[in-house]
Amino acid sequence: IYTINLTFASSSSVSQVVPVQFSVLPRIPSAISISTPSLDFAGPQFTPDLAKSITIAETAGTFVQPSISADQPWIILEPRFGATGIAPGSSITTVIEVNGSYLYPGTRTGTVTINGADNGPQKVAIRFTVNPPSSNAPAFWSPVNAASYQLLNNPWPDEIISLFGANLGPETGAAADFDGSTTGLPTSLNGTTLRIGGIAAPLIYVQAGQINAIVPHGVNPRCNIDPTISADCMLTVERAGITSSPVSWSDIKSTFGVGKRAPGIFTLDFSGSGPAVAINPDGTLNSLANPAPRGGVIWFFASGATGTSVFASIDDLRAGTGGIIEGTALNRIPVQIPDSARSGAVPLKIWTLFGDRNNYVSNEATIEVR
Repeated sequence: IYTINLTFASSSSVSQVVPVQFSVLPRIPSAISISTPSLDFAGPQFTPDLAKSITIAETAGTFVQPSISADQPWIILEPRFGATGIAPGSSITTVIEVNGSYLYPGTRTGTVTINGADNGPQKVAIRFTVNPPSSNAPAFWSPVNAASYQLLNNPWPDEIISLFGANLGPETGAAADFDGSTTGLPTSLNGTTLRIGGIAAPLIYVQAGQINAIVPHGVNPRCNIDPTISADCMLTVERAGITSSPVSWSDIKSTFGVGKRAPGIFTLDFSGSGPAVAINPDGTLNSLANPAPRGGVIWFFASGATGTSVFASIDDLRAGTGGIIEGTALNRIPVQIPDSARSGAVPLKIWTLFGDRNNYVSNEATIEVR
């Protein structure tokens, strides 16, 4: 409690004293509660989304602005607390989703944490049981770039893509002869057909759990943006006369918000990272034991850059190329190593520019420089 006296004086030399008392009360600690400490989910593999909701209530009579996070990528949060947070004595409902599209059968656990109140973080234990596919029908998740394994939020003609799933082909994989272009590739391979926007895609490889294919011409890359052509974003797989449920590129954009329209650089171990598949100026494979000289021109391999203007960086230094990649599924890209590049393993990236000012950046690979 703080007390002061305010003195008011007048021209007649008569003054008046007014005592003022100011009480500072302790801050009321904020507190929240949650409607349940755990959520259990179960569903067949390749189920895009399963959703449940929880209620977060303010319990101390004070305003609170909570935040929510998850420790697993398959847990999808859609909190919409807004700028107002939770008013005293009020509550909000938020949705928690799980996505088993890319998970193998089994049980997984994770945690959702709600912070922002003085009574400490509130945690929701998440248990997700992914069951095997419920039928013999082909089932798969949204496609990835076959070089980088980055999720793709729209198709790009001549891009090499990979689908992962179940019942997609024979147990022992079957491969077509592939020289880097679509010429001569079958659209039906060992009883498997992939259609994108209703168009049969050229197939490179099919196996029970994977398809490698090429996005056919005639598929509009804007199908994820323009609702009048959204059918171009639909993919189906037919195997032994049984057709899968359709999967859309837009599932990635709406569910995760992270799909990319970016080229991918092929790497030696097919992981999408680490040493690139690159050819030195003398025609030999670039490697730790066989680095390329500064100033030399190397060739590396990518996909998803056809018809675009491609630029590259080596060791984070601009390295060209700026040329248009002509029509071929496997992009062979030459680039000159800058004279100022460091020795050893240095990063290699490309980005494309097509029809607008957006840069679409690839995965990061490495090359060896001496």
